[in-house]
Amino acid sequence: MENELNEKDDSPLDFGGDIKECKFLNDLGLNVECQSLNFGKDMVHLESDYKNPYGQNPFCVKIEECKDLEELLFKIRKYAQTQTRLHSSTINRVIRRLISMADRNQEFPVDYFNLRLEQWIYNMTWYKENVYNSQTGDNFYGLKERKEAFYLLLDACGIPQSYFPYQLPSRPKHKPIRFPNPNKAYEITTYHFFNEKELDWYWQFAHLYNFIVGPRSPSEMAIMKREWIDWDSCTVEFPQPKLHGELRKIVLPEVFIKGKTRKSLKNYIDYHLSKFTNQYSDDFLFVSPWTGKPFSPPNLGKYLSQTGKMVVSSFYGYQGRHFCATGTLIKKWIEKHPDPIESTKNFMGHDRRKTTERYTALAEEYYVKYSYDWFKRILKGGNNCWGKYADRSKRAKNTFVSHGNPSRDQYSPAQIRTGD
Repeated sequence: MENELNEKDDSPLDFGGDIKECKFLNDLGLNVECQSLNFGKDMVHLESDYKNPYGQNPFCVKIEECKDLEELLFKIRKYAQTQTRLHSSTINRVIRRLISMADRNQEFPVDYFNLRLEQWIYNMTWYKENVYNSQTGDNFYGLKERKEAFYLLLDACGIPQSYFPYQLPSRPKHKPIRFPNPNKAYEITTYHFFNEKELDWYWQFAHLYNFIVGPRSPSEMAIMKREWIDWDSCTVEFPQPKLHGELRKIVLPEVFIKGKTRKSLKNYIDYHLSKFTNQYSDDFLFVSPWTGKPFSPPNLGKYLSQTGKMVVSSFYGYQGRHFCATGTLIKKWIEKHPDPIESTKNFMGHDRRKTTERYTALAEEYYVKYSYDWFKRILKGGNNCWGKYADRSKRAKNTFVSHGNPSRDQYSPAQIRTGD
């Protein structure tokens, strides 16, 4: 059962607890009372009503039959896997949210074995007032994911969602899309993050893959396997978690797939990835260079962001997809493709043309200064001896000098520095 609870947090699997005093408790109590009256039920009625035997449904999770939180979450995971279309990565995120909301070390934990409306409202309101930023909309989706996770628990247990109402704030407006220009992207793919060249090469290639393939980072990078690479046709094909596993198949530059002297997939797998793999690595393309285990999406996203921030302070992993979409659109213009938007849409795996059209204004803006093939530009980041000749290259020996960054032996993943 422990194996089923993937990606557990360090927080203990504990739940419930007394509601602590807080500055907004009195005002919040009035709001809770008003919300419960709107539904025509007070707190006592709510407790007794939803405890009637919904167990007539064979798929319903019976809270009272679970001996602890771990067993309850195990059954909720099984419910989500069999009764919903949620992808496994989404289910993992739901479980993490539920664990977080039940953690007794926070201000207002939710006791899933004694569900009460005020606990739920207090927990959400604390997060809204202390984590969510109403001015910028930051962490809105964290708030939304907590609600969705809790409502999945209610569905799994046969409890009507109307018993636990919560109104989310307005969805924030889309922020302007920004990402590194081709020169900055080149710098990221050639940056010396550590004193050890193998770690440098690992993260340089991870960023190069992110820029050229344009996955929905980090989820589509974390699940990528070597078997999905077709060396003969220079294509990769992988499932898209956001689109319920729908396959995305794309043709990539041959020099990126199997170039002998560049940062290519073949050189990465043959001469660099093997130095970090072990019995836990399976067939994954990206594994932790410190443990050899496959990356979870949150951890891979964290390290992509932290290494990228050494060059661009505002960098985060998903900017690689924005770079790829904009660069592909510009490339189609240069090639005079009859329908560059549709071609870019198919390459990126967008489910709607409107999504691709969002990049048109960006492409026009960047085209003024960077009217060339962006992917050829960053592929030059691989020096002439990146593959099996790297150790013999004088250029390689002269390139990897100390920058005061930690070596692999000294390095703790939690201590990676960020740039200014």
